[in-house]
Amino acid sequence: MYRIFFLFLLLGFFSCNDSAPKDVKEINGSGVETKFNFIKDLRKDEPPFKLDFSLDQKTSTSATLVMTLSLDSGDYVTSPASVQDFLGVFTLEFMDSTKISMKGDLIEFPPPVDLVFPFDDRPVKSYVNTTILSHSIEMIEDGDFEALGTVWFVLEPICYPYEISFVVSRALGDLSVKRLSIEGGP
Repeated sequence: MYRIFFLFLLLGFFSCNDSAPKDVKEINGSGVETKFNFIKDLRKDEPPFKLDFSLDQKTSTSATLVMTLSLDSGDYVTSPASVQDFLGVFTLEFMDSTKISMKGDLIEFPPPVDLVFPFDDRPVKSYVNTTILSHSIEMIEDGDFEALGTVWFVLEPICYPYEISFVVSRALGDLSVKRLSIEGGP
């Protein structure tokens, strides 16, 4: 009896393999068979959100940093406008304040929505879907420069922290912004 059980266990072990199927067939709601690439569907190298950066230059020494945060349905990020003391609040900062300073408050459009959770009696102001965030910046340093900045937040409800680094630079009088990396996640 034990030998038969051991034989089935051994057969099961050798019939398994570590490689994921390249293509998987799926029957959609209409009953039509479709093919999709299983590996592309996982998107392990891509975060489950999109954050784009742009600059709107006002004068030679001032501009507006514009960030467009696009989230998947059901995901949210806590706004710094929330009155709760959460640890995963959206945070924007520059590493070197001798080159760039932030002026005024972060502008959020559309305004964050109030999400209510059973563990808190007050709503949590959060970004959902697509939110445009902008902050006025002032260039302190004359001439060409590069200023490293970061955006940090916790993507909920999966509770993964992300840090996105970017650089604002001026070369020959032209300002530009470029995302450098995204760290964090599963």
